[in-house]
Amino acid sequence: MTASYPRVFPRYALGCYAAAFALLYLFSAQLLATLDIWLLPRSLLIEMLRYRAMWLVFFLTLPAVGYLLWRGSDLPAWWRAPDELTLDSHALHIGPRQVAYADVTAIRHQHNRDHLVLTLHNGERVRIRLAIWHDAYGLADQLEESIGGDLEAATMRRLQAQDTVDFGPLSMNASGLAYKGQLIPWAAIDSIRTQSDSEGMETDETLIIVARGKTYKIDRSKIVNEPVMLACLRQYLPGA
Repeated sequence: MTASYPRVFPRYALGCYAAAFALLYLFSAQLLATLDIWLLPRSLLIEMLRYRAMWLVFFLTLPAVGYLLWRGSDLPAWWRAPDELTLDSHALHIGPRQVAYADVTAIRHQHNRDHLVLTLHNGERVRIRLAIWHDAYGLADQLEESIGGDLEAATMRRLQAQDTVDFGPLSMNASGLAYKGQLIPWAAIDSIRTQSDSEGMETDETLIIVARGKTYKIDRSKIVNEPVMLACLRQYLPGA
């Protein structure tokens, strides 16, 4: 089965860039006003400079501009991207480039940026910016499912061989989960769930594990091969 995802314009990224350039213009106007060069009405700038906390705002402007440009980095990526991205039964096609699912050793969903990062056998990383493609969540689900099949089978073989598999901040073996050097036995786990929190442009996705009354919170953006980990969890914890 082949599925195509057309490129779409990331409006939020344009907003980030517009806000960044507006702040940069204000910063320049304040700076040049000290040299008697006025990029904004003189009376307005004089009133702003008289404001006691204005110098603190002045020095915080450049970090804010840097953050907005970083958040809006999907805009230049959209400009360079091909018209569509295609998935078939064997590979991901990004324009003329083909990335075989079998070449992918790890997949990481950076929920806080809405990016999928694929690590290949040769160590190369391929970043998929979901916001610039139509039906981003459908794309993420299908790509994770296509890549996760082979990785899940290999992971289960390692677990059955009593090996420990690393998923970033979490590790897993036949005895349970390991987090920050502490083993959480399967029998001790009361529940596992995910939680989503949004504040402004930031979205935090958290994996919450409750074991013997203690709660462990793990940033899902740091988990490597999360679909594989969740599939393996269901093998050991059918109710998860």
